[in-house]
Amino acid sequence: MVANLADRVAVMYGGSIVETAGARRLFDAPAHPYTRGLLASLPAIGDEDRGRLTAIPGQPPDMTRLPEGCAFVERCPYAFARCRWERPPLLPAGKKARAACWWTG
Repeated sequence: MVANLADRVAVMYGGSIVETAGARRLFDAPAHPYTRGLLASLPAIGDEDRGRLTAIPGQPPDMTRLPEGCAFVERCPYAFARCRWERPPLLPAGKKARAACWWTG
């Protein structure tokens, strides 16, 4: 529904924007690992046999004690050392897209 209503989409995690892109681009080729996880957890329309939804492993961060680096670091399958100590800015991630991720940047 969002892809049909919006021209651009921003995805937030831990109180910050982690990805912004044109709606079609974001749904077709998400750049941030959190966006990928969100889209992977969506049920398919008309697929009653799908069973349990796919969850993103781990728990969201405590908003009163966010980590020094990336807020998604504990749940991210691509995290490496830099993610723990330096929060990534919104970096170019394709045509008119940006993602706050050292892995995609």
